[in-house]
Amino acid sequence: MARMFTNSLFYVHEKSAMAELNNQIPIAQPKIQADPPEEFTQNMHELATDLVKKAKEIDALIEVLPGIKNSEEEQVYNYPINNLILFPQLDPFFEAEIHFELKRSEVCLLGL
Repeated sequence: MARMFTNSLFYVHEKSAMAELNNQIPIAQPKIQADPPEEFTQNMHELATDLVKKAKEIDALIEVLPGIKNSEEEQVYNYPINNLILFPQLDPFFEAEIHFELKRSEVCLLGL
């Protein structure tokens, strides 16, 4: 998510057009790589939507964690890995990462 955020900031920095701050001082040289205003607005909306979606996915994962009220041992042995509810709103790549981590955890619990 941090990478998404920094990439979004980079896009805004690189693709935004120059704006006049004072009518008496014109823009001397417009940005060549700036996107057209409609395209820039649309891309900004898409980037913001992606960030919000990823934040909600992370919040959903945090909600199923056992919490700090359980000791580390209780979290390892009592956390129902096999009963984890996968969220339909997660994107497929993120869901694949979860499956991989769960399988790796199950192998660690078995001592393999």
